[in-house]
Amino acid sequence: MKKDLRFKYARFQSLHEPEIIPRIPTTGDYNFQNVNRIIDFLYSLQLLPFIELGPKPKKFNADRENYVFISDAEQLVTTPDTYADLLHRLLHHCINRYGLSEVEKWRFEHWLPHGMHLEYTDEAIDTFITYYRITYRVIKSLLPNAKVGGCCLNMTISSTTLRKVLSQLALSDLHFDFMSVISFHIEVPNFPDI
Repeated sequence: MKKDLRFKYARFQSLHEPEIIPRIPTTGDYNFQNVNRIIDFLYSLQLLPFIELGPKPKKFNADRENYVFISDAEQLVTTPDTYADLLHRLLHHCINRYGLSEVEKWRFEHWLPHGMHLEYTDEAIDTFITYYRITYRVIKSLLPNAKVGGCCLNMTISSTTLRKVLSQLALSDLHFDFMSVISFHIEVPNFPDI
């Protein structure tokens, strides 16, 4: 696919789950070996990482109209401070391993959580802004030329909700270097505009 479609980036998520970045029991530090394997594999295919950040639950379709969300009981990120610490350490690790100029080529996005019917709540938007602020500032402090964006919006987002997200960003003196959207390959029932 990479050869035929000429992809430049490979997008992946759930990077900060305990299975991907486990804690070292004796020190409490992070073990980035699995991250190395993922990124080394992408480089072996001549692809750059496009990393989706945010505590995204695993989900799958139970049937055409219902999703099942699976959330890990144990999370590495439980507060904004633990998120900032993990992101800072992860980026330092990647810069040391791959080099500043290489990691600046990567793309980073922060996911805006939605509900089971692809709806966005005010609480989710507020939480997103809190974590996007951290994402943007940590990445830009270490990688000034890296592209940081969001928020993997689904195509059913209402214009009202999109305006809320963008106005909250502006009020927080933040912006997207790029916007990302996702289109599901299945038909989604029409839900009322929330």
